[in-house]
Amino acid sequence: MVITKDVTFVAVYSLHKCAAFTDISDSWAKDDICYVTENDLFNGTSATTFTPNATMTRAMLITVLYRMSGSPAVTGTSPFTDVTPGTWYTNAVIFAANKSIAEGTSDTTFSPNDPITREQLATILYNYAVYCKYDVTASSSLTGFTDVGKTFLLGADSYEVGLRRRLDYGHGFNHARARRNSNTRAGRSSSNPLRS
Repeated sequence: MVITKDVTFVAVYSLHKCAAFTDISDSWAKDDICYVTENDLFNGTSATTFTPNATMTRAMLITVLYRMSGSPAVTGTSPFTDVTPGTWYTNAVIFAANKSIAEGTSDTTFSPNDPITREQLATILYNYAVYCKYDVTASSSLTGFTDVGKTFLLGADSYEVGLRRRLDYGHGFNHARARRNSNTRAGRSSSNPLRS
């Protein structure tokens, strides 16, 4: 009976998309990586790699939020000159711009391959929560964090709401879970705001 269960587990696990990734076996975020790939929120960086320690880019984050929304049809074209038609993130950027979830880094650029900063992450997740009609009225104070002055004012309200909602923005603010919540692909896979 035990042997049957073990064989069944191996057979079922081998059907999971994350089973193809050769670089997550020792990752602290392995279960989370399996969750986000199984639910089509993240893709691998190749057929056999997830690259958990790679920095999360602006395009990656926006694409995850777009997939969380069901990858709805978009209209129009990208307002940004550095987001060309047909890329894996084009529709996600159009969606985010149309729904006021994310702005560009300038009037004409989105900088899709730039790393997502904590301030951008806070603001984008806050805007996404508003888009999803989550309650964003509750907040927590940032006064207990000694490095709060290092953030942009644009993200301050978003951080306070995020703290209250327990959204994770990465290390900083003397956060004890710095390793787990860094702005890497593994860190973002472990802080899906829709997971309970």
